[in-house]
Amino acid sequence: MTDPDRFFVTAQLNIRYRKPVPIGTPLIATGIAGEAVGRVSKARSFIEDGEGVLLAEADLILVEVDPTQLSDQDPEKLGWRVYPE
Repeated sequence: MTDPDRFFVTAQLNIRYRKPVPIGTPLIATGIAGEAVGRVSKARSFIEDGEGVLLAEADLILVEVDPTQLSDQDPEKLGWRVYPE
């Protein structure tokens, strides 16, 4: 999942809300790549408020899309970007 030329879709998403997640407030979202087997990868993600308080966390199962299915697509138009850390 660290290769920007690979595209994944979410197959499963389990969210645990720890506290109310406010709107209109800056939040910190963190994603961590986990185990990968073939085209299937696991990941974890977290949302924290500006003070580092955990608001929500999630476990994900992601499946890599066959690159031939995307050969005529523009990744930027699909919203696919790699953001600097």
